[in-house]
Amino acid sequence: MHDRNQPLPLSDEVLVCHTDTTIDEIEIFWRRAVFADGRKIHCLVNADILNYDVGEATERILHDLILETYHKTDLKYRMFIICGSDNEYRCPLVASLGKFIRQVQTVHQDAVKKYVEDKLVVPVNRIHSVSCVDFKRCSARLVLSTRAGVGKSLYVQRQTQAMKQKFARSKVVDTNVVKIPLQENRCGVINPSWSELQNFVWFLNTQLVDYENNQFISNAASEDLPGFATFVLRFLMQMSKDFATRSLHISEESPSTSFLHDEDETMVDEAILNRLALRRTWESSPHPYLFFNSDHFTFTFLGFFIDKTTGNLIDLQTSRVLEQAIMAPNLYDALDRNRVPLQENFDNLQRDQKILKLCNVMGIGVPHDPDSTYELTTDNVKKILAIYMRFRSDIPVVIMGETGCGKTRLVKFMCALQCPPGVNVNNMILMKVHGGTIKEDIKRSITKAEEQARQNARIMAEYKTKIYTVLFFDEANTTEAIGLIKEVMCDKSICGEPLKFYENLKVVAACNPYRKHPDELIHKLEQAGLGYHVDADETTDKLGRIPMRRLVYRVQPLPQSLLPLVWDFGQLNTDVEILYVRQMVKRYIDEDTLPDSRSLVDVISRILIESQQFMREQKDECSFVSLRDVQRALLVMAWFYEQAENNGVLFEMMNSRLSNKYTFEAQNSEDGDYHANVGLDKLTRSLVLALGVCYHACLGTPKRQRYRKMVTKCFRNPCVLTGGADQIVEEIECCQDVFLDNVSLDNNIARNTALKENVFMMVVCIELRIPLFLVGKPGSSKSLAKTIVADAMQGNCSKFKLFKHFKQVQMVSFQCSPLATPDGIVGTFRQCAQFQEDKDLNTFVSVVVLDEVGLAEDSPRMPLKTLHPLLEDGCQGEEVPKPFKKVAFIGISNWALDPAKMNRGIFVQREVPELDELTNSAQGICHRNKVIQSLIKPFIGPLSRAYLDVFNDASKQMREFYGLRDFYSLVKMVCDFVEKSKQPPTCFEMRHAIKRNFGGLEMVNPEIHFKRHLRHVMTCSGTHRLRDPDCSPKGLIEACLFNSVQFKGESRYLLLLTENYGALSIIQQQIFSKRREIRPITIFGSSFRSDQEYTQVCRNINQIKICMETGNTVLLLNLENLYESLYDALNQYYVYFGGVRYVDLGLGTHRVKCPVHQDFRLIVVAEKQIVYKKFPIPLINRLEKHFLTINSILDERQIHLAKKLQEWAHMFATETNDSIRMIRGPTLRHAGDVFIGFHEDTCSAIILHVFEKNKHNKIKDQDVIEEGKQLLLWCATPESLVCNSQLDQAEKDRMTKYYYERQAHDSFIHYLKHVLEKEKCNELFAQLTCHSKLLAGNHVKEILKEVTMFRRVEILSLSLFDTEQQFSIRVQQALTAATKEATLLIIQCDSGDVNAKLIACARYCVMGEVVKIRDHQNPSFFVVFIVQLPRKAGGCFSDFQCGDWHSAHIDDLFVEDDSMPPINYLENKRISDIFSGTLTHQHPGPVDTKHVMGTLKTLQGVSDERIDIRNKSETMEIEIYSRDRDRSIEINDISIPKAPSLYSMQHATYMWGLVRHCVQPALSMVKDLPNTEPRETKRVDIVLRALPECSSDMEITHKAFFTNGLVVWIVKLFKEKERETGFLSDQWLIRHAAAMRNINKNGTLRRSCYNTIVSKVAPVFAGVFAFLDTNSNMDLIECDIPWKRELWLNCLSLTNVLPLKYTDCQSLAGADELKELLVKGTGFEGHGFKLRLPFSWVVIDVVDELVREIVIDTAEVKEMINKCVTALKASPVRQLLSQFSSSTAPDPREILQEYIYDFVQTVYNAGTDSELNIVCEQIMSRSISVANEIGGSNDLICHVICCRFAYEEMSFKLTFFRSINNVWPSCSSKIVEIRNITPDHFMFKEHEFTYSALCMLLEELTPKPKELDKTTSRQDWISKVYTYRHVVETMLNTKQNDARYGLHSENTIRRAR
Repeated sequence: MHDRNQPLPLSDEVLVCHTDTTIDEIEIFWRRAVFADGRKIHCLVNADILNYDVGEATERILHDLILETYHKTDLKYRMFIICGSDNEYRCPLVASLGKFIRQVQTVHQDAVKKYVEDKLVVPVNRIHSVSCVDFKRCSARLVLSTRAGVGKSLYVQRQTQAMKQKFARSKVVDTNVVKIPLQENRCGVINPSWSELQNFVWFLNTQLVDYENNQFISNAASEDLPGFATFVLRFLMQMSKDFATRSLHISEESPSTSFLHDEDETMVDEAILNRLALRRTWESSPHPYLFFNSDHFTFTFLGFFIDKTTGNLIDLQTSRVLEQAIMAPNLYDALDRNRVPLQENFDNLQRDQKILKLCNVMGIGVPHDPDSTYELTTDNVKKILAIYMRFRSDIPVVIMGETGCGKTRLVKFMCALQCPPGVNVNNMILMKVHGGTIKEDIKRSITKAEEQARQNARIMAEYKTKIYTVLFFDEANTTEAIGLIKEVMCDKSICGEPLKFYENLKVVAACNPYRKHPDELIHKLEQAGLGYHVDADETTDKLGRIPMRRLVYRVQPLPQSLLPLVWDFGQLNTDVEILYVRQMVKRYIDEDTLPDSRSLVDVISRILIESQQFMREQKDECSFVSLRDVQRALLVMAWFYEQAENNGVLFEMMNSRLSNKYTFEAQNSEDGDYHANVGLDKLTRSLVLALGVCYHACLGTPKRQRYRKMVTKCFRNPCVLTGGADQIVEEIECCQDVFLDNVSLDNNIARNTALKENVFMMVVCIELRIPLFLVGKPGSSKSLAKTIVADAMQGNCSKFKLFKHFKQVQMVSFQCSPLATPDGIVGTFRQCAQFQEDKDLNTFVSVVVLDEVGLAEDSPRMPLKTLHPLLEDGCQGEEVPKPFKKVAFIGISNWALDPAKMNRGIFVQREVPELDELTNSAQGICHRNKVIQSLIKPFIGPLSRAYLDVFNDASKQMREFYGLRDFYSLVKMVCDFVEKSKQPPTCFEMRHAIKRNFGGLEMVNPEIHFKRHLRHVMTCSGTHRLRDPDCSPKGLIEACLFNSVQFKGESRYLLLLTENYGALSIIQQQIFSKRREIRPITIFGSSFRSDQEYTQVCRNINQIKICMETGNTVLLLNLENLYESLYDALNQYYVYFGGVRYVDLGLGTHRVKCPVHQDFRLIVVAEKQIVYKKFPIPLINRLEKHFLTINSILDERQIHLAKKLQEWAHMFATETNDSIRMIRGPTLRHAGDVFIGFHEDTCSAIILHVFEKNKHNKIKDQDVIEEGKQLLLWCATPESLVCNSQLDQAEKDRMTKYYYERQAHDSFIHYLKHVLEKEKCNELFAQLTCHSKLLAGNHVKEILKEVTMFRRVEILSLSLFDTEQQFSIRVQQALTAATKEATLLIIQCDSGDVNAKLIACARYCVMGEVVKIRDHQNPSFFVVFIVQLPRKAGGCFSDFQCGDWHSAHIDDLFVEDDSMPPINYLENKRISDIFSGTLTHQHPGPVDTKHVMGTLKTLQGVSDERIDIRNKSETMEIEIYSRDRDRSIEINDISIPKAPSLYSMQHATYMWGLVRHCVQPALSMVKDLPNTEPRETKRVDIVLRALPECSSDMEITHKAFFTNGLVVWIVKLFKEKERETGFLSDQWLIRHAAAMRNINKNGTLRRSCYNTIVSKVAPVFAGVFAFLDTNSNMDLIECDIPWKRELWLNCLSLTNVLPLKYTDCQSLAGADELKELLVKGTGFEGHGFKLRLPFSWVVIDVVDELVREIVIDTAEVKEMINKCVTALKASPVRQLLSQFSSSTAPDPREILQEYIYDFVQTVYNAGTDSELNIVCEQIMSRSISVANEIGGSNDLICHVICCRFAYEEMSFKLTFFRSINNVWPSCSSKIVEIRNITPDHFMFKEHEFTYSALCMLLEELTPKPKELDKTTSRQDWISKVYTYRHVVETMLNTKQNDARYGLHSENTIRRAR
């Protein structure tokens, strides 16, 4: 911007980075920049936001490319890298290029705008530029609006047209338009948009065209129909409003930006949904229509009701008056006479009349009924005509309605009605949009629709008629490509390309509503485990901020341009639904599928309608019903009736079972009045069973009973139900029992209600290919039922007679998981369809089983998005549905899916079983032995009740942590104890069984609940006997792993909940170490990004498979992505073949039978919080759960010490100083904030480590605690030692001293030196955490240089590795190299808060490689993990390590600037103390003095004369505070011998570093006054050149003095401030630098300290610079005259002379605003000038003040001058003047001359340099004369005073002289000319110019010959007279005085007159 001639950067010169920028893009840009010709400046922008791995590669590539250029001398590259300061400390590129960092000045935004605008303007001479159509000839234009539909696209279109017209005839210019559509996400409509107005006008215009041409509107008809024209017009307006009114809440109700900054999540969610919620529903809005028929002559009245008396238009639904007096009585009578239906009930018309009305409006010549099953209600006809009129008016049609409400059917009927009868025309292209629909799919559909429209037009041309071809996007808002649909409908383009729609092609989009589930249902779903692996706040599947899973429909937000177009389709009216149901029942009877019995249609229709209504009244998933459910109920009823009619096996078995039941009940009835239910006939039983399948099964238990009672009332002849509601459940359960009687079950499987219903529903739905969603809690026999049905349904090969009459089943299972993909699900359906392709579909059925389908709901790949069309047709939307593609479907889930999916199938819901069902299931488990059953029977009831209490308690505390499998396992375990002992269980056996099956949840104590219920049947206490099982944590785990209690049955597999994977070491060292024959195989799941995919999962599954076959025990850690594949194995439900057990292992469609060895055991180890928050409930319920931590294996002494250490840690972390906390803001610190990596098990791990370390020595408790404190302190943050805590001061001081003196936290190199050199470690495994930038490649050399023992250093970044295998190979190579030479392996990881698993995985890999190498040799390894962490409250990293690994925290890995002081140097110091360096407190750590030697030499080399000048007693006023803060010493009272004594070597370096960091921010605050020359850039250049660039530059004397002078000023000004603030002035470190908001902002405490110092010092520096640059004073530092430079530097340190105070440095801006300080000037009347004498304005101001004070008391001039001289010599300014007189100027007169020049500028505003020089000469001449008169000719002070008095004496004449020059600017130049010609002129001798100038002015005014001859000349002369007149008259009227005017003044005045 400084060079206006330079162009804007080109695209190849700039690369703007973002988080998705790739390494390839960076490398291409670097190569372009480095190997360019050097004439371009390349700029990398936003480099700080690159991903860490890309940022690291950026640095590495740049380094390699620069190395390439070393041998190419002709390369000259210029590069800029721009980064934001907020991400600077996390950017590896900044770390490696730190020495090149430069601060830049901010540029005003308006200046940038103006600059860019100027550059975008194309010159007029460039005629072949598109900019010629822009109103400013700009080559770029951004078109914005605050709302949609106001004409942005129209503006672009018109600009495009103008461009094409401009260059239409040009042969050298090609025009092309490129459009890139962007999906809009927000609605900003406040007022009606342009598109809404357009829709209103277009519809009205369409009607008005017919209105004008209609004969009934003409004047001729007005006599017969008075007022009819007005009535029609008013009604057309009413209709137009209806068509243009929005159906959605837009910004009037919910402003678009209101939810963007709202902090309340609930309010945010509501705002988002309100924006998309229907505000105007079809049911609540009246729709009376008046249409002009296609003949343009007649009308159609629809939905009218006009009151005859009042003429009001009334809504029949609400009786509300829509418009008053719309029709006059005489008009009403006239229309009534003409049989106009003004009060017509459309529904009472015959069907052919209804169709005739439709055809009249739609212009259909041959009325016909295309679908007699479609009900033509008033509602439907209005909707058809509403769509048709939108077609005619070219208004896009977007309808919104619930699933199954008839949207698609209505559009199909409308399209079919347009087709002439007998003509085969397809004028509706249906595209079933779903979540997997992409842009290419939409493009293909549009192409297909266009081709179909053209084809239809050719066909219809033969019949001389036109029809609309409709492209129907069903469920359009389910796809992310909704933006493309918007573009097609609104913009008539696709991906920017204009669409040339055939004129009769129309597009309709149907949308699902935006509604959220009720909060109760959401809570229920979350408790059940919905979205276990992705938190609601973290899921990417969202609508705004609302997780999609909380919505009723999974829909995408509509683009804002579509929002005004949406109109509500409404819901299916009950009356209409009745008509449809009756039609559907009648169709089944007509097709002989059901018998033609009397009143059968009425009975079945009523039952189904009541069932539909009952379901809608529910408040859960069951409420989403449609006509699909009616269709399914009739289909199931027909199937059962067919079973009864054809083979009768099923009903015969049911009759037999019921008969046996009735006989048994009659025999056991105590009274003789028992009456058995009368058996049902085939038809009634079929109906009852159909209701049981389609409605009864999806209800919860309490609702089922209410449903049965309700529906029983509807049974009438011919469907008689004699037994009422009980008979319904009796029939359903009987059928279920028959199915279960005909399958093979093991003895230990309970025939519970869940299993019976699951088998029953699966069989029926598979037979009829009805999709089935089986939803139930874990353990509700879903997977078991699937296995049983697959085994039973084998067609003719079935084992049982019943199933021989059913279809043969081929099941294909798909194991859903977070890795599932849409292609996998589609492939499964295609595979099943291929199985059916060549089979008899009546005897064979293929079944798709999606196992745990809910696990895929929150997968980032969204695999379920393709499910909708597959459930309906078995194929994707574009494929042609064929019979064999329709397959059966079973979806097994633990929670309900969205209604759009479940509405396409039958939904079966299994809730928590009731007490009776639990009891029956438990008894079924124990039925294997009657003796055991009798012994355990008293316990079953209490155990069942206790389980329900535990389940409810756990569900309240957390998700449904315990499930039915835990209860069943408990019952089995108690049975085993009873069977083993042949007596009731003891309290210890019961406790063992309870703890085995109900462990792992800390916040719930199951024993309390079980004891409360069991105390009535057993004693819950007693003495532990030898045969009683061990109930300790260790004993419970051993019992599970090794069957130490010797059960016959197999124990469940084990889930160990732990902290920081601590259970891994415990189980390896404490449990398996005692059983050397068992060596567990550990599989630690890889967290590398590419290992989360399918291949790595298969690899891990294969390892598990091998362990299963060989009988090894396997430990699984960090393998959450494959646990779903083990569900069948975890069920432990085996298939036996040849005596070998087999289970299924599967992933997706791949499943394999795996043999399971008898000794195989599986252990899952997982972090406690991960299990609680993210583990799927089905997985948790399948495993035996135990909480295992290090604390659980400690003895009592160790537990006591661990608690004591934890108390100390919490005291260390807790702040106590309320005043400081009030200032810093409310902060609640936790141990995790202070000790990085701290977790609940940290203290226990430390205590165990200390005991293990000293196991051969006796160690005291105090020593254990002390060593534990030291280990914790290694992980402490530096700010924790600065802030106050609950520790006493002595303890805190001791910890601080230990932290800084006996530990190493300054830098990574400091840590290495300490550990390797001081502690003499022969081996190192360390995990370091930091908050700073990670190490860069250039740090390797520094490490090798400082730590000499290493010969090789390798830095690896975890983020650069894709797989664990890649990482292991690199680690192996590095460790192998370490066997030959000392190698340091550094492994770095950014974002440790989110990569904790990756770090644990990498650490495990490293130790694995170390163990491999040590099997052959035993070298020393040095491995360091460095983990970068963000600042988060409460801690974000809980991976503290001890034992083999050493954990430490180094806030800053490396010291960015050695010249900046360390943190403890700053502690307890005031800002002034930091800069003065007079405190005796020294840095306890090692001091690096390499940068301070030059400073010491410089200061020692300063001459004594210079020191004397700087150390006058008046120069400084610095207060030195002692350590105890109780006394202070004024330097004014001390003689300072030499300047170097002020600064030690260390302080000199720190001083230079602090000044250097503060200068540029300070200079950016300094601004110039308006209307003055901008000096910001020049001022920066001057200061930077005056400052040393490095500490060695301090050897340059003037740079040292300049720096020291600035420091002196900082000390002085801050002393002023600190006197006011008192004791708080030394607490800035705690109050500001250590405040969490500042540390979070800066990253580390060190940076926070430096930036805090800068923020405090920079404004003061700015004030200093603003003062020093008064009148461009700083230019004199670099002037060519040596004595002026020396004088400037000498004056700089005169702090008591120069009038600058701390208050002068304060800005008027607020604390959070950019502070600005203006450079003031002292020029007269505000004009700017440059000083010639340093700091002369200070003297001028002091003299002016003295003169004003003394003149008041004295009248004699000489006396006044003497008093002023005396006063000035006594003032501090004397020191400044003494600097003038003692300088090396060749002549004091030169100093006086420069002073007078500056003085004149302050009192006189000369117009030209000539005028200024004349005035200076006059004042100097007179001042010398006055000085000579009073005898002070050799005294500079006297001359200064005389100068002031000389001006006072001459001010009167100088005022006139200024006036003359003002009106006659060339006056002074004329005087100079006279001097050059006549130097002896009297005015030069007497220095009298004023009146001589007056004479010259009058001479100038004298007309010259012929000057007045011309009119223009005369006008010019008169103008001059008028201008000069005032000055001349004023001077001539002044009283004469020779003393003031001079000897020749009187003659001059007389001459002038």
